[in-house]
Amino acid sequence: MPGDVTEYRLPSARAVAIVAVLAVIASVIAAVFVPSPDLPALIPVMMLAGWVAWMLFSVPLIRLSPTEVVVRNSLHSVTIPLTAITEVTGGRRLTIRTIDGRTYIPAAAAGPGTSFLGGAMRRTQAYGSSIVPVRNVDDLRLDSELLQTPATTIARMIRKRVDDLDADARRASRGPDGAPQGVAPPVLNMNVIVVTIGVVAASAALILVLL
Repeated sequence: MPGDVTEYRLPSARAVAIVAVLAVIASVIAAVFVPSPDLPALIPVMMLAGWVAWMLFSVPLIRLSPTEVVVRNSLHSVTIPLTAITEVTGGRRLTIRTIDGRTYIPAAAAGPGTSFLGGAMRRTQAYGSSIVPVRNVDDLRLDSELLQTPATTIARMIRKRVDDLDADARRASRGPDGAPQGVAPPVLNMNVIVVTIGVVAASAALILVLL
């Protein structure tokens, strides 16, 4: 059912896309109204930078349906049947492990986790600088599932979808030998790759013309 499909993107995806477009527009306005021979060269540079930012932040996507998880990173995508998932963890990053031994880390579910300084302080508190007994060491260790990040939220949602699979769906996903089917190899995002090549070529040509 369409209503059961949920999509996740990076929280900053829309803001990055807006900033990228505004930066390109600003460079064009500056090149037109500011009398400087160097400003026109900023247009292709900002155009390339804006596209790269859009590709890294706006293209990544996780589409969760009742039967599968589609993971789209910047340059490739993979479709993971829920019946093939053996483990899902969140925290600093979303990690999906499947029955064929593969591990997938979606770019659209980055988790900030705990800062390096905060982690270092907690490790110092937990283990000390000398051989002394320390109480409540387990409470001081960093548990990825306790980190309230987008990756943890999505991991819980995927686990719930896996748990909700009925017997018919599990039987339908099995191969002729009765074993659960694995995951098909990732496919390249050819539209993104083709546009990237075009933007790089156009930017390089504009730089040569404007310099």
